[in-house]
Amino acid sequence: MIMLIISAIVALTVELIPHEDCDPPGVNGTSTAHGVPGWVEPIAILATVLFVINLAATSDWKQARAFAKQSLELQKSNRKTVIRNGTQVDVTDRDLVVGDLVVLDNRQLAFVPADGA
Repeated sequence: MIMLIISAIVALTVELIPHEDCDPPGVNGTSTAHGVPGWVEPIAILATVLFVINLAATSDWKQARAFAKQSLELQKSNRKTVIRNGTQVDVTDRDLVVGDLVVLDNRQLAFVPADGA
């Protein structure tokens, strides 16, 4: 992308700078062999690069938003049964405190809350 931007800027600059040995751009209506003004291609390249950058940024933003939503749902649904003060209570992993006894069953064996120390 950076190379495309630099190339487009250089091409646009070269096209817009008047040359001593030829007519200024647009004097005869065109400055290329195809009948199109020379500044059209660099502007088209810059517009395309801006479009692709915005498309990628929008995609990344949507993915980040979806990940945050999914993470929040997982955090809310990830509940553990603990024995706290002699009573069984369902709590999230964030609400676990020192002294809680975690009740494990077959469903919860894959995710045992521990500090790893």
